[in-house]
Amino acid sequence: MASTTFTLQTQERKYYKLHPSNQTPSGVPTKGYSDTTPSGTGITDCKYANLAKLIFTGDADGNTGCAFVWGWSQLASGEWIANFIAEITFTCGSQAGSATAGSVFDTGDFFADIVELEYGDTATKVITDTQNNIASATVDLEGASKIEVQFSDTTTDAVTPTGADLNVAMSLF
Repeated sequence: MASTTFTLQTQERKYYKLHPSNQTPSGVPTKGYSDTTPSGTGITDCKYANLAKLIFTGDADGNTGCAFVWGWSQLASGEWIANFIAEITFTCGSQAGSATAGSVFDTGDFFADIVELEYGDTATKVITDTQNNIASATVDLEGASKIEVQFSDTTTDAVTPTGADLNVAMSLF
């Protein structure tokens, strides 16, 4: 009997900034049900993806942030429902964006080097270390048509993040 060999690979994807401009965190956001298609800053289509890899940024080395992630799915009747995916906290390290004009992330954008899943889907994969490397979180979209990431000025456990001017780079695959 002949055997067949195949290679399983993930197609290369590019990262992009989810929010067109850095965000000032505010309130603990809640989502639920909507009669209209979710839209606005921090929301993008993801209907042909299974996973989203997220890399967070803030305004200074050592500053902290808190992000909430939802997947939006459309009901058969046309309404939309938000599915909570994760509450993620992060600490920015000393690695910053580029000084080159026109760079997506500039020298005032410090990449998170510590990422933690506070609440949510335990399938969320967190990659972090102690060497100031850029950290990330990969979330399972579980069939959602849209993903939304918003920043909060307090965590569910009432911890106040120190960062402002937060953003997230995202790649869908």
